[in-house]
Amino acid sequence: MQRFSRYAWLIVVACPTVLAAQGFGVYEQNTCSMARGGAAAAAPCADGSAIFFNPAGLAGLKGGHVTLGTTLIKVQGGFTDDLFLHSTDLDDPLLYVPQAYVTYAVTPKVGVGVGLFAPYGLETRWPLSFDGRFSGYDNIIHTFYVQPTAAYQVTPWLKLGGGLDIVHGTVELHQRIDLSQTPLIVGGVNYGTFGQFGIAPGTDFADADLSASKTNVGGHFGAIAKATERLTIGVHYLMKVNLNYAGTGQFTQVLTNIVTPADITIPTSPTPTTIPAGTNLDQLIGAPTSLGGLGVFSPGGLLAGQAVTASIPNPDMLVAGVAFKATGNVTLLADYQWTHWSTFDTLQPTSITAAPRPRRPSRRCCPRASATSSRPGRLSSSRHTCRRTSPTCSSDRTTAAVARDSLEWESIPSRSTTACTRSARTSSGCRWRSRFRGRP
Repeated sequence: MQRFSRYAWLIVVACPTVLAAQGFGVYEQNTCSMARGGAAAAAPCADGSAIFFNPAGLAGLKGGHVTLGTTLIKVQGGFTDDLFLHSTDLDDPLLYVPQAYVTYAVTPKVGVGVGLFAPYGLETRWPLSFDGRFSGYDNIIHTFYVQPTAAYQVTPWLKLGGGLDIVHGTVELHQRIDLSQTPLIVGGVNYGTFGQFGIAPGTDFADADLSASKTNVGGHFGAIAKATERLTIGVHYLMKVNLNYAGTGQFTQVLTNIVTPADITIPTSPTPTTIPAGTNLDQLIGAPTSLGGLGVFSPGGLLAGQAVTASIPNPDMLVAGVAFKATGNVTLLADYQWTHWSTFDTLQPTSITAAPRPRRPSRRCCPRASATSSRPGRLSSSRHTCRRTSPTCSSDRTTAAVARDSLEWESIPSRSTTACTRSARTSSGCRWRSRFRGRP
């Protein structure tokens, strides 16, 4: 269950309005138009803001105009989980949304101008105690529009305008990674997740960061028609712009301060691998494989720097409005705004250079001898004996060519009886028996 409420304070006119689409759409781009409740499609203010609200409004302006402003947005919200009813509040700063307009009347019928503003943007910042930090805790999307615009009065009752949208966007995504949901990979083989070996859910062990920027081009168009002496109709359309971001995802280790309380046995083939009791898990995860670690953050590791892409569409928008002059001093304004929000639903970054896909445990032939290692903090292999039942076992050291046969082995850890959970104990320790069938 989520709750969001957001307010904007005007610099000149104090009239708060509810913003759209939970912070991504910002329609408050001028104080004059905000004082009108945002209804400006049929009768834009004569201060240059017509570039945003309806570019046809530049036709007929006199002289030059320069307008500068900003909108302050304070985001207030929180999250309450349905199970424990634990609440977490947003920690967003005060946001500044700038706008600037410069216009000039070339002739009584032709007007030109340039607008700079940010109609789309989003920032959500949560404390690191937030339950959803593994999905994102500090995400920022900024888009900045530069709109060169021109307008022409075709007839005394019709004005047309339009121009380019030069859109520059930046994105920053930050999230934590849960160790319990992370694959445990040894020698390129995936042996399940760390959670299957006793790591508690919600254990932060890495921080993921993605920063990227992109520029694209779109367009905007508008028309204003004077139906009668008292009634004016306006239409404005802003094109959709896709921003296909490409950047590098960086992963930073977060210390868990976990020390293994007992031996942890990984069923590697052909020899089970043991993580001894008392091993510092942070050192094991962070150390490269050449030093006896798992190499999670090393080049080629699971969380090495990766090229990441993300596509964010800025939705197209259609606004239609009417202006009716009721009396000499009273004009009634009404606008209908449609924004194609369904194009912007979720943000899903995609890794394009992820670590190699882990392999399943291979069906190896039994070696004639096995090596052991007992140095503290290193993965150690246990003494074992094997019995081959398949008549066709190749001499390849990495995979076995077992075709419709079976390979059976027995492994006897060195008195590590606490690490054996699926076998019957014997006087010499505990005994594991496994059987593979089928093609490799």
